[in-house]
Amino acid sequence: MGCTSGSVAQAPTSLPQAVAPPTSQPSPPQAPRTLKVARWTIAPQMIDCMGLVPMRCLQYRDSPSGPWKAHTGPIEGFEFVPGTEVDIEIKMVEVPRPMADGPWLRVVWVQNLAPPLATPPPQKTVNFTLNLQDTLWQLKSLTGMDLPANAAEGDKGAKGDKGNKGAMGAMGAKAAAIDVRFDAQQPMGMSGFAGVNRYNSRAHVQGDEMRIDPVASTRMAGEHAAMALERHFLQQLQQTRRYSLEGPELRFFNAAGQLLMVWRQP
Repeated sequence: MGCTSGSVAQAPTSLPQAVAPPTSQPSPPQAPRTLKVARWTIAPQMIDCMGLVPMRCLQYRDSPSGPWKAHTGPIEGFEFVPGTEVDIEIKMVEVPRPMADGPWLRVVWVQNLAPPLATPPPQKTVNFTLNLQDTLWQLKSLTGMDLPANAAEGDKGAKGDKGNKGAMGAMGAKAAAIDVRFDAQQPMGMSGFAGVNRYNSRAHVQGDEMRIDPVASTRMAGEHAAMALERHFLQQLQQTRRYSLEGPELRFFNAAGQLLMVWRQP
């Protein structure tokens, strides 16, 4: 059939196209969150324990003096060696979507650690003030030189300034004993008779260590032998680095631990 005269052809009507809704991309999984990092000491033996069922558990403690505790779960990545106590670093990681009645965190091994350094026992210190305060000592032996016999025995009349004035004479006469007196200060004052002259200084003491300040002395002259002894005594005195009280004797030592001199109370 043909078109009638004067009619206009109609264009076909297009139907609207359906638009697909935007697709949502799944969010990337979040990294597990670390809740805590700790140091554990793992005991060398496992023990019987009770989780959901009877089982064997690792023992750990989280402080050097703390009690041992049972760990009912695994430590991921850790290899237990029976008979070996080991310190490890662990991290506790959150389980994002734990199963019903499942653990909400995981314990993960990070690394083995060196054992903590043992605390050294406290050193026994000598109370210098209580042992030597206001005491007088006479020299009984001196490394490297002999003392005159009567000086080593001690001149009981030669204490303090009385009787100690002047030189020791010809060393064969009545020789005054070399002595030292300590006071109760810190650093501790020390003074005495060196064989010809009076001297004084200060002793710095910590524990059994002792250092003596440079010595000041009078400038009297004496016999050659007495002066030589005095010089040697004062030199040895300055070498003192340690002391000890052994029975009735006070001993001075140098840095190498060699005995320098021995004192006794008169």
